[in-house]
Amino acid sequence: MRRVPGTPRPEGRIVTLGSFPSRFEADVVAQTLGDDGIQAIVDPGDAAGSMPHLAVYSGARVLVFDEDLDRAQALLASSALPGDADPG
Repeated sequence: MRRVPGTPRPEGRIVTLGSFPSRFEADVVAQTLGDDGIQAIVDPGDAAGSMPHLAVYSGARVLVFDEDLDRAQALLASSALPGDADPG
């Protein structure tokens, strides 16, 4: 059954697709996934802007629902997106 984009998924579990060196790269990946119908959000890793230095250590993470993870990984692997995602 195909999901309607933007529908709430309270039962879904959110997992990390990858970590990127900059928020810009993570935003590009999240937008590309969104263009393909995969809901994705970016965790910039900077404690909501109050500690920007933390992002240097953890990078910006792209998060997706666990049921979309395989499709998102396949799209990421087949696209010429910025940087290489570090799983985790």
